[in-house]
Amino acid sequence: MQVLQASTLRQLQKYSSSLDDDEALLKQTVEDFLSNELGKIPRKAQYYNIRNAIIARRGEKRVLQHFLNLSCICLDFLSQVTKAEETFEDYIELLESELMDAAPLLAPPI
Repeated sequence: MQVLQASTLRQLQKYSSSLDDDEALLKQTVEDFLSNELGKIPRKAQYYNIRNAIIARRGEKRVLQHFLNLSCICLDFLSQVTKAEETFEDYIELLESELMDAAPLLAPPI
């Protein structure tokens, strides 16, 4: 889990923009997007190519963020398991309480 956490974090940090930045770009209208592109006005076909690339990049970031969250939850859970008594019943109780928790420990968005 630590390797998964480190590798997903490393991959997320390679992006020059955050997931929130991509979400904000995708919420812009065509006119807003075109006016913010450093004075360049690409054709509509180029706009849609750029938009599709942003959608793909956002998907990659969502998957990486999901696995980062999963690794954080698992590492937190595993640290609690090692603190608990080593009986199977204690393990089951701990697992049930973690699964019923309404607010799991999530990694901050990168």
